[in-house]
Amino acid sequence: MQSIVIEGAKALDAESSVVNILEGDKWIAKFMYNFPGDIAGQIRSDQESPISEYVANKRKAVAFNDAQNDPRVDINTMKLHGITSLLVAPIILYNEVMGIIAFYHHKKSVVFSESQIDFANRVASSLSQAIENADLINEIKKSEKKYHSLYSSMNEGVALHKIVYNQYGEAQDYIITDVNQAYEDLTGNKRNDVVGKKASNVYGTKIPLYIDIYSKVAEKGESNQFETYFKPFNKYFSISVTSPEKGKFFTVFEDITRRKLAEKQKQNLLENEQQLTEELKVSNEELLDKENKLIHINLELQKSEKKYRRILDNLQDAYIKADNDGNIIIASLSAATMYRFNSPGEMIGTSAKSFYKYHEDRTHVLEQLMENGKIENNEAIALRKDGTTFLASQNAQFYYDDHGQIKGTETLVRDITERRVVEEKVREHAKIFDVINDAIIIIDKSHRIISWNVRAEKLYGWKEEEVLGKNPKDVLRSKFINRGREESLNIVDSRETLTTEYIQYTKDNKELIVSEYSVPMLNHERNITSIVTVNQDITRNKHAEEALKKSESSLAEAQHIAHIGSWEWNIKTGDITWSNELYSLYKLDPNKFTPTMSSFAEYVHPDDEEYVNQILDQLLSKGKSHFDFRIVLDDGSIHVLNTIAEVAEFDKNGNPLIILGINQDITERKEIELKLNENMKKLAQSNKELEQFAYITSHDLREPLRMITSFLQLLERRYKDQLDQDANEFIGFAVNGAKRLDTMTKDLLQYSQITHKKGEIVPVNFEHVLEHTLTNLKVQIEENNAIITHDPLPTINGDEELKIQLFQNIIGNAIKYRSQKTPKIHISATKEKNQYLFNIKDNGIGISSKHLERIFTIFQRLHTQEEYEGTGIGLAIAQKIIHQQGGQIWVESELGKGTTFYFTIIIN
Repeated sequence: MQSIVIEGAKALDAESSVVNILEGDKWIAKFMYNFPGDIAGQIRSDQESPISEYVANKRKAVAFNDAQNDPRVDINTMKLHGITSLLVAPIILYNEVMGIIAFYHHKKSVVFSESQIDFANRVASSLSQAIENADLINEIKKSEKKYHSLYSSMNEGVALHKIVYNQYGEAQDYIITDVNQAYEDLTGNKRNDVVGKKASNVYGTKIPLYIDIYSKVAEKGESNQFETYFKPFNKYFSISVTSPEKGKFFTVFEDITRRKLAEKQKQNLLENEQQLTEELKVSNEELLDKENKLIHINLELQKSEKKYRRILDNLQDAYIKADNDGNIIIASLSAATMYRFNSPGEMIGTSAKSFYKYHEDRTHVLEQLMENGKIENNEAIALRKDGTTFLASQNAQFYYDDHGQIKGTETLVRDITERRVVEEKVREHAKIFDVINDAIIIIDKSHRIISWNVRAEKLYGWKEEEVLGKNPKDVLRSKFINRGREESLNIVDSRETLTTEYIQYTKDNKELIVSEYSVPMLNHERNITSIVTVNQDITRNKHAEEALKKSESSLAEAQHIAHIGSWEWNIKTGDITWSNELYSLYKLDPNKFTPTMSSFAEYVHPDDEEYVNQILDQLLSKGKSHFDFRIVLDDGSIHVLNTIAEVAEFDKNGNPLIILGINQDITERKEIELKLNENMKKLAQSNKELEQFAYITSHDLREPLRMITSFLQLLERRYKDQLDQDANEFIGFAVNGAKRLDTMTKDLLQYSQITHKKGEIVPVNFEHVLEHTLTNLKVQIEENNAIITHDPLPTINGDEELKIQLFQNIIGNAIKYRSQKTPKIHISATKEKNQYLFNIKDNGIGISSKHLERIFTIFQRLHTQEEYEGTGIGLAIAQKIIHQQGGQIWVESELGKGTTFYFTIIIN
């Protein structure tokens, strides 16, 4: 974030910049660059930071070109900090303003251009996207890995350092934090022996070498370059030092020992040459004869030069020809213009060395020519006649006489100052571009790609090295939707900022919909130096727009079918907006009816007017509401509307500003609900009467049944010997039937009492429930040698007596309907959200799938009385116990393979 603040300020030529983050209703200064005074962490309210509040409300970048006289700002603060102009852009994330970034001018008032304002918006937008985008960290790591790999493979030595300060904040040493392989090769020191150690210890010097230069670079961020004799290694080095952040710096150095020794040797040669010159004076007479010959040759040469003068005068690059003594003998018109001489003739006879700011650069050219025969694209600082300098690119070679002897040099010179400025700008912006989530492509005025950021690589699939120097048309195939790339390239002529959308294809032929924003970059003379294009993949957005249109159409149709209408109420203005479907619900013409609170109130049912007013008051205080009310339409019909309303927007004081709501006509549903409620009441009354009937029937029948059974048994005892065998058998049948009927009435009484039973609700430990159950079934268990196991069982609130009855009925059935094997029964329970799922599994005779639904019906038996005893009411009782606590019960079984009963018990 800090680097974006700095680089954004530099890109806009601002002297300082600040990022204020909005936390609650306070503005906090989080990041700043070169701002006068200590404002880090400063907290201000909206009133104390009117600019932040103003731009946040505008939701776009705003330029304050005359800050000390602009009523929209705090003029006293502007004067206090010497701010003359500022450009402020909102940082918006998820459609909410989360802060602002401001760029300041302190020296003089500046009028910000539209492209600069748009650029500030882009930087702020990219900041918010960088915060949102979780992939940003991975991209930065990849970038770091790429640059680490680059510097590791460099031939120059690279060392990273961190300044060590004393208690007074003074630089006293520096620690080596990393080195590359070339460092080890050039110095002989291994990485593991130097990393993490102080330079004074590594190089054995009491005072760390060059600490004054390095600390200044680390403090101010201004790069430096120098050559030095490095005593610890007995070598000469050329050292470039740069600071990536305050308190840190890195050095790039190369061994120039051979060059320095060669220079010394050359100096010795020059001294010898002077001695030889003295000796040559003796043979001056001989040279005079030769000079006459040379004059004749020179006249011929001048004739030849006239033939080439026209060619030279039309060259854009400067042409300079020098003899072996380094004196200029031919210069083109472009050379005179470039070096600011009045004419080419004025340059004749001057020393070529005088055209270099550093004379050793001329020496370097000659050395390279001697070694390679020519030199290409050599860069040097050139010196003009008026003392100004420019960056020159040179191509040079020797020229020879008829005998193949070197006569001198000829050089083509190109002024690349402007090109280098553009390249430096590109490198400066690259740090920002590589963390911005959009693809950023920079094209020079020759329509060649000169920058291609990380996001462009990711979006299009082309690596930077694959596209640099190419025409964008050769890389990106496009189908133009409205205004195409040709028009964006015409910025060179029009100098306009252009925005366009078009279809493009990636390296692997994937189709994208791209939004392109093109900005011309101008130099101080208002000439275009390059074009910056910001490309954003809007494929998903376009598809989402199409889907949204379909969705909105479907939603409108669904609202029409469901009789749903929507409305919006602006409390401040009183304006109310209805949807078409809401007009339809009221059977009103949108062209004739204007919705207002008073016109709406005319349709509210008189009996509901007070209720609706109360609800509206609650809505304003609580922020949301859900209610039903009646309306009376113009035709006299009464309709019931269900309403959901919520405050969607508040003003800056926290008061409701906009309320959104929907109305649904639920008249038919209400009529159905009324009928359903009436039927439910009738059904409840019927069930109550049936339960009372069952209770009375089963309770009152038992007494006569006991009397019949008692008298039949008395008759059997007294007259058994006096009756024949048939009579005794008939009496036995009657006694057994009376007993079964008594058992059935008792079970029926028990079944009817479950609903009315008012047992105490207490924590029920199912371990104890199982113990009581097994005690009750002890005889049955021992007679059948039943084996009963269980997992840990939970404790749940409920009626313990009913749970014992539940377990007893199911486990008793499992023992009763045993197979030929020893009965084995297992009980377990598993927690699922707000309930426990129990299962009781046995290895008995099983149940046919066609009978599974019958077993819970009262008095339904699957076997005869002779096969198995019982009335067939036990599982019906178990089901009623489970249902009483809101649970469910079911069974899974297969004949001959046992049965598993499942039931759920709600925890709360």
